[in-house]
Amino acid sequence: MPELFALSRLARLDVKWAKRYLGSLFAFNHNEHCNPFFELLIVFEGPIYLQVGLNKLELLSGEWYLLQPWETHTMWREVPDSAGFFWAQFTADPSLRSVEDGGHLAEELKSGQLHRQDLRTSEFIAHDPLWIPRRHVLERRYEILSLFEQLLDYQNDPRGFFRFNSTLLLGQILSKLAGQFLEQSVTGRVIPASFATYRAIVRYLDEYYYRSLTRDTLEKQFHHNYVYLCQLFKKYAGISMQSYIRELRVERAKYLLDSSSQSIAHIAGQVGFSDPYYFSKVFKAIAGLSPNEFRRNSGPSSCR
Repeated sequence: MPELFALSRLARLDVKWAKRYLGSLFAFNHNEHCNPFFELLIVFEGPIYLQVGLNKLELLSGEWYLLQPWETHTMWREVPDSAGFFWAQFTADPSLRSVEDGGHLAEELKSGQLHRQDLRTSEFIAHDPLWIPRRHVLERRYEILSLFEQLLDYQNDPRGFFRFNSTLLLGQILSKLAGQFLEQSVTGRVIPASFATYRAIVRYLDEYYYRSLTRDTLEKQFHHNYVYLCQLFKKYAGISMQSYIRELRVERAKYLLDSSSQSIAHIAGQVGFSDPYYFSKVFKAIAGLSPNEFRRNSGPSSCR
């Protein structure tokens, strides 16, 4: 397993500098350099003789290498005039983290971090990271090199929203690097076909939670046995389908209580409860307050 870094999908990226170096024009041929940023190097024509700390590396055409902040680097040997590479210095918040446990990585790749994050009512946020090897060989190098050329255009001609556009391009580059590694990885990231069915159920419930969603309705919609659908939903969501429907109804009811002067009985009917008393009971179990208490505590906007 190569040395890997994990980049959260929620990370805020910021490109600091980007440049193209060619042959004898290298600025650090014989001098050691370091900086406080991550630095991504992609070789468009090798070999490049890069020394990182005490390690002397020979990077060939199509290889990339990721330097960590303050990591000392230099060239340990002259390179041909035709040799060259792109580099970009950037920050990430949260920062990239080193991944040392290969077995743990394999499990995460297989599971795809399929958590409750698809549920509209869930507060859980999965970082669902990109896995980026420190050193790897590009399969489709010209696709990445083209993006780097565009990044250089923005950096060399800084007009308009060049920082924003640079960040978008860096995100695309890192995504494609991680994607190519994933395709070549022996572990692979196999998401089961049942996960697509689960997401379809979530989308359907999000849209029609206020209706009477009977056993027959769901079986006709998804062409599966109701018991199977319930088991599938619980497997990925961690809660039952009926629990999620109740959460969706309460979520909508909170908005109506806060933004309108409609009666509680009317709101109960709007969100799918035929019995206002049962609605109040479910609402309090989920929200911790009765509908009346919630309305009184929701602020001046509810006073009408």
